[in-house]
Amino acid sequence: MVRVGVAGIAAAAVLAALFDSSGIGTPTNASVPDCYVAAQPTGGNPNAPTDLDADLPPFQFLGQTDIAWTDNSDNEACFVVERKFVDQEYELVAILPANTDEFRDEGPYDQGDWLFYRVYAATSTQRSFYSNEDDVDIPIVDPTPTPTPTGSPPIAGNLRGDLNCDGDVDPLDSMSLLRTDAGLALDLPSGCLPLDAEVDVDPTGVGFPVHQKGDLNCLDGMDPRDSLVVLRYDAGLDPGLVEDCWPLGTEVWPA
Repeated sequence: MVRVGVAGIAAAAVLAALFDSSGIGTPTNASVPDCYVAAQPTGGNPNAPTDLDADLPPFQFLGQTDIAWTDNSDNEACFVVERKFVDQEYELVAILPANTDEFRDEGPYDQGDWLFYRVYAATSTQRSFYSNEDDVDIPIVDPTPTPTPTGSPPIAGNLRGDLNCDGDVDPLDSMSLLRTDAGLALDLPSGCLPLDAEVDVDPTGVGFPVHQKGDLNCLDGMDPRDSLVVLRYDAGLDPGLVEDCWPLGTEVWPA
């Protein structure tokens, strides 16, 4: 299985010039090295992909979409992904290597966009029929926060990485992690969430993961490695977060 994103597919920009201004419209019958790109199928060879499914990624921040399909051919040179917005024409999105069966369309798209996808397989001289079509809605998220309960709630709206609630992500936060890992007490201000408290980046609780306040590298629990994340961030270096981990400095709320 090959996983390919839209970024870095320079060939797509070149091949897009083979089509007229309406996108996928007029057949070109153009033979592209290793991949035959055309608006109409040439027949039943190679076998068409099936079971196309379009969905949102697990951590959907930027309007990305994921599509996956079943590869039914053993002689394809490539797969060609096409996409359209509702009531518009299909256009070329990506040309992917043989044996690929999933693709992330990185967008970004706007809330409320309605997207449709289809895929075909191709050799260097022929292309298959289209797969089935599937669609995905980019959700509209209500920006209005959930009302804060009455009483004395924990401090809300802290920056991710500001573990001691002093308004900044700095080496003192690294010390907070090391002291916690060593089993020592922390002198946190009143209402400041403890490091093992669960936090969220969205007070509405829609579509975002929850994890411990001190788990800065998103590796399933806080440990001394999280202190290095703070120090690298404070030094202006790449903190080394895993994919889809919230950036330091992001506002977080009690989960």
